[in-house]
Amino acid sequence: MYDNTEAMTDLGYGMICDNLSRQASDVGMYWLRLAAESGSLHAAALIGYVKQFDHTYQYDPDGCRSILQREADSGNHFAQWFLGDMMYHGRSPFEEDRITGIYYIRKAAEQGNSYALAFLEQREVTPSVWGIWKMIISSFLHP
Repeated sequence: MYDNTEAMTDLGYGMICDNLSRQASDVGMYWLRLAAESGSLHAAALIGYVKQFDHTYQYDPDGCRSILQREADSGNHFAQWFLGDMMYHGRSPFEEDRITGIYYIRKAAEQGNSYALAFLEQREVTPSVWGIWKMIISSFLHP
């Protein structure tokens, strides 16, 4: 059987970002939800990610924050990447928090997320440096 979740994800994301109309945006969200329900981790993360864009009909900063956090904590590497990158750079709706951002980016990289791996490589975050970060992060997250 053909897995068309990637096509549904691309279609949904494109319809939301093109911002043609409220109806097109709602149809785009329908396709993202359908792909997520079919098992697409990328679509599940994008449902939260698109809610950061204040120029779209899907703008919902609280929804962005809660969906990405829930998905990242459940192990979704796409959500971990989105959440980590947004926190690291302080992109709305998140305040800049580089320590927590690196934590989530590293979790995504550990699962093979290519964006997270490239990010860490560009910043030369080596395993030994990561060990230090992990101790710091763990002390904040699990006192």
